[in-house]
Amino acid sequence: MKPRTEYQKRVVAVNGSLRNLANKHFVEVYNRACTHIAFQNKGNTLICGDCGEVIEQPKISISGLVRCPHCSKKLKPLDSKKWSTREVYYIMAIDQSKGLQILRYYLLYTYFRKHQPVRLLPLEIFRVYINECGQRAVCSKLRTMFSAYRDQWNMNSDIELRQPNMAWRYTPYDVRAWAHIRTRKFTKECKRAGLDVNDTLFPDAETICKILQDNRYETIWKAGMHEMAFRLEPKEMTALWPALKICMRNGYNPNNVKDYIDYVKQLIQLEKDIHNAHYVCPVDLDAEHRRTNASVQKILDRKRFLEEQKRMKEAESAYAKRILPFLNFYMKNKNFHISVLPTVKAFYEEGQAMHHCVYSNRYYERKDTLVLSCRDNDDKRVATIELGLPKCDIRQVRAACNKIPEQYDSIVRLITRQKKELRKLSAAMV
Repeated sequence: MKPRTEYQKRVVAVNGSLRNLANKHFVEVYNRACTHIAFQNKGNTLICGDCGEVIEQPKISISGLVRCPHCSKKLKPLDSKKWSTREVYYIMAIDQSKGLQILRYYLLYTYFRKHQPVRLLPLEIFRVYINECGQRAVCSKLRTMFSAYRDQWNMNSDIELRQPNMAWRYTPYDVRAWAHIRTRKFTKECKRAGLDVNDTLFPDAETICKILQDNRYETIWKAGMHEMAFRLEPKEMTALWPALKICMRNGYNPNNVKDYIDYVKQLIQLEKDIHNAHYVCPVDLDAEHRRTNASVQKILDRKRFLEEQKRMKEAESAYAKRILPFLNFYMKNKNFHISVLPTVKAFYEEGQAMHHCVYSNRYYERKDTLVLSCRDNDDKRVATIELGLPKCDIRQVRAACNKIPEQYDSIVRLITRQKKELRKLSAAMV
């Protein structure tokens, strides 16, 4: 991509002057963060994937790992008997040059083979440049066409300026690195924002941009709420900022950030005072989260119930007008009687009592369907019957939980004897 703006020209100039990292950095990352394996061998022996030596009578720990007596590495034995394998990791290095903060991403290939030492192959795939104002630019290798995977890179291409498709929710450059190189270099703007205060926490590009662009993120980062800065979106920050100020004032830093964000959103939904430390600094976050969740669920259930009531009222008049000829129709024998469900509310009660979908699937809105209820002499529900109009043929007869009722044959015989009368009434329907 040809640079068009002054910022892009500045990025291209810095991109061409960067040096490759020394191999010792990747060896340190491999020893610290990557998986070390052991191959299965004949007899009760293993072969170390790191140094290639044979491990006689290995002692497997409770965690399932084996310590190599030759190189002292903790190894994970493979289940298969294959001779070679490889692992791939995303590694990130934090660098700076000429006032630009640079995040350099590598694919670290680790090749293992029996009786041979491990071979590391680091390949740099893209770089994210961030200026003083938090603007981003990306230089990367080309990607393979029509790829559905993030890590499909053309390794023979050069690292050049690219234009990410920002219409996507996630781009191939939104990578969470498996491990980080400990040697870090920050610009003076990032140091002022406190990004270099924690040697164990490595912010990603999005977090750095948020901290440089919004002083609220800088404030919570300096207050030690690093996970909160990672997770909070700008819209969420606007809603939660009063609560976060109370947290910082009281020295409260929640352990479970995701649940805390949901908890404060529920407080807002319940119209609680999020300027009050009694609400936003709970001693037992899990218990308070469950309590507010139950309160919100009650509100949602009430809202859903009112919507159902409104929908029933809207459908009531149309249904009553349509089944008017059947309202006084009645069938019975010595064991049970059958009648039409007279109202939409009766559909709701039938569905609740019989545990089926006669109400939820809105059978009362189907103009080619007539629904009847069969009850015994004690007025206990036996079955729900669906007839197809205008021929009044039986479509289904269901007892509780959509089972076939014991009186199925008797119900079918009774409806068949009354089919002529049912068809006359069906012809009179609107």
